[in-house]
Amino acid sequence: VVAGMNSLLFALPAFLLGCLDTTGRFPTRLSTASLYNSVEFCERSAELIVRSRNSLAFAGTATIYMVVWLGVMTSALRLRLWSCRPFVLISINVLCISSPVDSMLWVLAFRVPMGLWLLAATVFVERNSEMTRDPVLQEVLRWLGPQPGPFLDLMNAGLQVLTATTAMICLSSGIVAARSQVGPSSWSIMGLCWLLSTLALAARSDSESGMLGFCLGFWALAFFLCGVRHLPRWTDPSTRVAVVLMASRLCSEGRGNVPVVIGCVAVVAFMVVTMAFGEAEAAASVRRGLLHSDPGLAPEVSVLGTLAASAAVFVEGVICNEALLVTLGCFCVYVSVAATVASRTPTSWAYVVALCGLATMVLGEAVQVFLAPMHRTLEDFFGSALFSTDPTNQISIDVGLVRELLRDMTALVGGERRGGEGAAAM
Repeated sequence: VVAGMNSLLFALPAFLLGCLDTTGRFPTRLSTASLYNSVEFCERSAELIVRSRNSLAFAGTATIYMVVWLGVMTSALRLRLWSCRPFVLISINVLCISSPVDSMLWVLAFRVPMGLWLLAATVFVERNSEMTRDPVLQEVLRWLGPQPGPFLDLMNAGLQVLTATTAMICLSSGIVAARSQVGPSSWSIMGLCWLLSTLALAARSDSESGMLGFCLGFWALAFFLCGVRHLPRWTDPSTRVAVVLMASRLCSEGRGNVPVVIGCVAVVAFMVVTMAFGEAEAAASVRRGLLHSDPGLAPEVSVLGTLAASAAVFVEGVICNEALLVTLGCFCVYVSVAATVASRTPTSWAYVVALCGLATMVLGEAVQVFLAPMHRTLEDFFGSALFSTDPTNQISIDVGLVRELLRDMTALVGGERRGGEGAAAM
């Protein structure tokens, strides 16, 4: 199997590029290059790709290339021959590098569908534990001992991370295309990044591997931060309040995932402090590097706006029954109140943050006592449509909806039917 994949990996692109060269529209004399002179062959192949990458002939050749590899990977997944996946990933990445980056047609027709397909393949392997038991590879690895299972599990986790990373790179091209259409600063890009974050968290909810869960959580946080960087009018108070609300929401959706929780908590705390005191030059330099590149200094937000954002974080934690968000909301409320009487020097910043952190720890036990009654009261008042979670695995409704769509794509990859399961879920 591996020998066949090696042959296909090199023979298929050479054959297709030769067919492209014989059209005569892109004279690179590739047909006269010898395979034994690898340097010359690679140079002429690269020249041919550069000359033809925006042509219809290249698109047709790439379509044949991808259909072959998708068929190989689909068959390999269904036959549990997942040792073929590295060759497919190499081929897809090579085509992504070779194809036009700024073409909306390539993004919509190739990169985004390919990213969704790879993510569905990742979830398919995660939901079928027997997929890690490649019978051919087990025979090859008998020299490791009578039980090569742990080594295969480690290899599978690495392949899952590589597959998910390739999927996210393909999906992120949609952000580049959207930016070229609507400009560098738009709420539309933020909405697209939020959708991609939700998609990553939906895939994570079906993940059993710690490595894959960490990878998907990292990508969810990266997409969120990318969306924040493209927000318009950073000095507008409504924009900064919206960032606090979205970060707290993402924190509740990614509960239990280290990158998401740490990143979102840091964003909320940083935002509330700068909203209460205004941005100094040091805080602005941190914000330009991590959040938004606006060159100005964001002013203070009104006490009412800061308190409203802090209270929203607290309420979200109560309704979602998330102790970390409740604690973070308490800290934000303390900072908002203390900023009304504190001076605006860096020393005051440090004192207020330290004292508010101490107050949060001291009063944390009291908050925990009243958390359950407040949760029931607010759930009765607001209802469960917006903040409810799936009781089976504690995921939010919006992530659950995206997960159902992802599972439908997973069923297509595996040749399964989800009619009965989908009806039961609804």
